[in-house]
Amino acid sequence: MTLPKILYVSRLPLSQTSGGGSGVNVQTYHQLQKYFDCTYIQVSNKASKLDVLWSKIRRKIFCLPGSFALYRKQNLQDVAEKVQQEVKKEKYDLVFFREFTPFIHTKPTLPYVAYNDVDFAQYFDNTFKHTSFFKKDINRIKQTEAQWLNNAACVFYESKWGMEKTKHHYDLLGNNLQYLGRGGNISMPIKDTYAGGKKLLFIANSFKQKGGDIALSAFSMIKINNPEFEFHVVGGKPDLTFFKTAGCYYHGFLNKKNTADLHKLTSLLADSFFLLHPTREDTNPLVITEAGYFGCPSVSVNRFAISELIPEKKLLLSYPARAEDLCNRITFYWENESAYLELRKQVWKQSRVFNWNDIGANLAGYLHDVIKNNEV
Repeated sequence: MTLPKILYVSRLPLSQTSGGGSGVNVQTYHQLQKYFDCTYIQVSNKASKLDVLWSKIRRKIFCLPGSFALYRKQNLQDVAEKVQQEVKKEKYDLVFFREFTPFIHTKPTLPYVAYNDVDFAQYFDNTFKHTSFFKKDINRIKQTEAQWLNNAACVFYESKWGMEKTKHHYDLLGNNLQYLGRGGNISMPIKDTYAGGKKLLFIANSFKQKGGDIALSAFSMIKINNPEFEFHVVGGKPDLTFFKTAGCYYHGFLNKKNTADLHKLTSLLADSFFLLHPTREDTNPLVITEAGYFGCPSVSVNRFAISELIPEKKLLLSYPARAEDLCNRITFYWENESAYLELRKQVWKQSRVFNWNDIGANLAGYLHDVIKNNEV
């Protein structure tokens, strides 16, 4: 039987697997390959260095709004033309876009779908001050994206929170919006092997942005009465205070494609008492799901899509997170072993919901329906 042909479009190379977005990208493509004849193309969206520099000068030196250089009309049009050239090469049944904003000028003549964590409006709110950019420029991007999403055959989201935010931001009815979920980018172990270790784990590309300083302060408080605890950091380099604090260990960036790095990462996830994630800016952190695969619970903030990932509400801190609250949560579970072991069972079970085989099968079902409806 001939499989339907899908053109999969991403701004990321398929070889890139580190980080949440790239991990989801790779896993999504591999799932679609089970059900469709897929062609993968990487279409990068790069702003000119001059445009970026001038925008920064206006914002950082003169305290004036700048343009959003990455999504200038010409940049978006260049991306659209590259995609259109590829569409013409084969008789595809569907175009699948991983992400939204880089492709909002692309208007295929065949059905298209898109899959992402959040829309541009949410990304902008998370990352920037509204006064930093021309209001007209930002509104142009939002309006173009809203129309592009509304015209898609289906738009998939990693979280229910992200989907509801799009409805709110763009005043969409949302009839073509669909919660899909997403899994981790690491294999699920067959059992929980935690043996009472006292490791606290922090994993992030950016130490400060994801609340590493808050986690470090909480660790220092915990050590006053529990000096045997350790604080392990994977990813972006911590500040100088970390390296001056006893019991802190920095592992750098660990590449999941490297056997030794993967073994170290899985060992840390399996042996850790808690993953600390008092983030300042996030959407749907993959690291919480991946820790859960190993039975390792996470403490994070009651914001973004994080409440969908953490079943125990005691582990959701007020935003912005306070080191004292983080310390209190860890201490409670250390002093209540039965409650902690029950928590690990709960985390282990709930994390199995986020598995790619089920997500891939659901996604394939939606896409088959889109293709079938287009043939009628």
